[in-house]
Parts: sequence; C-alpha cells; structure tokens
Amino acid sequence: MSVNSQVARNQSRQTFDSVYEATNSLTKAGGNRNIEWFSGNALNTNGWTLNGTENGGMVNVIDGGYKILPTNGQNIIWYKGKNFFNYVNSGFITVIRGFYVGGGRTDILVGLSGSNEFSGVPIGSHSKCCFKQDTGAIALAGSTSNGSSETNTALAGSLTMYGERVCLKATTHSAHSEFSKNGILGVVITTNLPDSKMSPACEVRNIGTGTGNAYAYWNYMEAWNH
Repeated sequence: MSVNSQVARNQSRQTFDSVYEATNSLTKAGGNRNIEWFSGNALNTNGWTLNGTENGGMVNVIDGGYKILPTNGQNIIWYKGKNFFNYVNSGFITVIRGFYVGGGRTDILVGLSGSNEFSGVPIGSHSKCCFKQDTGAIALAGSTSNGSSETNTALAGSLTMYGERVCLKATTHSAHSEFSKNGILGVVITTNLPDSKMSPACEVRNIGTGTGNAYAYWNYMEAWNH
C-alpha cells in the first residue's frame, strides 16, 4: 500500500497508526517516535509550542489539519523543544499543503530542527534536516545544516508543495540525507549534514509582507529514531 493510500485509509477510519510502520518491513522495535495527525478541534498544546503570532488553528475542512497562517515574519510549531531525534539514522514522514497568494517572498519549511527558527542556519548553531519551499528559489528543496553552514538542493523535476497536498519523507545517514516526495526519491545531500539532535517542526515565513501571503495546512507528522 502506498503512503498516500495509507494516509487516506487512516483518515477514513480515524485510526491513528504509524504510516512508517505500515509501509516498511521492520526487523526490530522502533526507537523514539512522534506521531501527530493534527485532528480534532484544537491543537494539543501539551505537545506543541507556538513561536510567533498567527491567525491560524485547527480547520474544519476536508484535508484541513492545522492551518499555519502568520501575521508577519516567522511562525513555527515545534515539539516542546526537546531534541530527541538523532542526527544519524532518524527520519520523518509528513503530509502538508502549502499556499502562496503573492505579494512578497515567503518560506515554508517542514521537518526536523534543533531551533525554533530554521529558514537559514538554525538559531543557536543547531542542526536541521527538512524540506524548504522558498518563493525566491521556486522549486521544493531538501535542506540540511550542521549549525554553521547550510545546503539547499532542489528535488529533481522542479517540484512544489504549493497548491497540492504532498507526502514528504527524509532520512538521515552517516554520510548523506535523502529527500522524497510522494514516494519518489528527489535528492541526496552529502554536505552540511546535521550533527546534533533535532525536533519535528514546521515554519511559515511571510518576510515583511503581512498576513496571508503564504500559509500551510499541516495534516500529519511522524518522526523516528532507528
């Protein structure tokens, strides 16, 4: 069963099992795990912390999830700031839909970060392994940082998360990180790899342009250690 089919099955049944475990042959018990379906009428604030000011929230529409809509500048949700996912042999699967309505430069980043701001090198010299959609660069990219420098490399095929609901997966390894969209490997990055632990996170930035130029519907986030 494909990842997208599994996501659809889980949502129709409202059974919140693991997409990773349903689509991979496991030979041992998984390590640390975070699974969030962004369902219900309110975000579980015991698990996520908001940095910034927003006009979003849980939305009651088909494929809604959590709407991240900044008022200005950066806006991020992250998992308690507890960086318990390794920089080697970890990974994540996320389902998200980005929206861009024009009017200025915007970024949408989703994945693992050690800091509550990670559009460039994460604040505080932390690491990141994430997807980045930057209207300045257009194409969807894999993005890594070791806390001092970063690498942003577009996935093959001029891909995007704007205007479509996508399933994104990334994994960290000792000498590279892999990035896939909808089950197809798009890029392998070998430089500026993460070297410290990270947390699940999503950041939407409207860079000095006010409310509504970019926003996202975040449906699912699962991260794990091998």
